[in-house]
Amino acid sequence: MENLLYLLQSQFSDSIGLKQYFSDFTTSDWNELIQLASQHKLSLLLLDIFSKNELIELIPVDQLEELREKNRLNAIKNIYILQEAQIVLEALKRHNIQTIGLKGVYLLDNVFEDVSLRSMADLDLMVKRNNISEAIDIVQNLGYQPSTYFDIHDINTDIKHVPPMIKNDHHYLEIHWTLLEENEPFLIGIDGLWERAKPVRIAGVDAFSLSLEDLLLHL
Repeated sequence: MENLLYLLQSQFSDSIGLKQYFSDFTTSDWNELIQLASQHKLSLLLLDIFSKNELIELIPVDQLEELREKNRLNAIKNIYILQEAQIVLEALKRHNIQTIGLKGVYLLDNVFEDVSLRSMADLDLMVKRNNISEAIDIVQNLGYQPSTYFDIHDINTDIKHVPPMIKNDHHYLEIHWTLLEENEPFLIGIDGLWERAKPVRIAGVDAFSLSLEDLLLHL
């Protein structure tokens, strides 16, 4: 764990220190570092950190290829998700439904420099509660099917989004109307989230993001 913490703490200011620290690593040490990073969902960042500090040559060939393959596969998956995001966002925009891109779909396009560096399992979007039924109809016309029964008019205090909608068995879409279940000890003021939302481009489409403060709290 100390190796991983040192790497993350030193990456921005101490390239020489990093080189000295990792130059004596054995193959076993590298395997342990990669495994630990994977457990903490940080393995996608390892290659980027070593690359920016010009330390790629320190990584043994087999471990370097393992890291590169993880990043390649993640980049391919994210590109497909962003392409799907473009289709969905354009369809919602045509129907004048304002949409906030949540978590990965916003971060990939507006924060991360490299599409391979952030893992993302599904597409999370938020619309206003009174747009939920229309949004469901729109994405169903795009091929998405509900994974289980849902009706926005039911009492839905223990969920915050439409149950995952699935397209072609591998595209997963979650349409939120809030960020926190309504039976939690406290509530999030949704009107305030929308008032503070910022216009952005996501997957080449005009949309919205949470304000910086709301984004940090949500993440």
